[in-house]
Amino acid sequence: MSFRRIAAVYVMCLSVWAASDSTVQQVKQVVESAVRLKNRDQEVAETLRKMKLSERLDLETVEALRSPGGTAETES
Repeated sequence: MSFRRIAAVYVMCLSVWAASDSTVQQVKQVVESAVRLKNRDQEVAETLRKMKLSERLDLETVEALRSPGGTAETES
């Protein structure tokens, strides 16, 4: 399977997550996958903006997500 097809499937999965309430664990998975796939921060930020959380994201979790590669653009 080509990288473009994998990326397209990945984006579709993210869209499904964004459509419903998301857990903190799902947010972590999105960020960790994006870091592994070396997605652009702008794309990750757009996906995260569309996500509606069903639980509160605490500062400790935000800091943990920031350390492996998230930047200020991803956090906004």
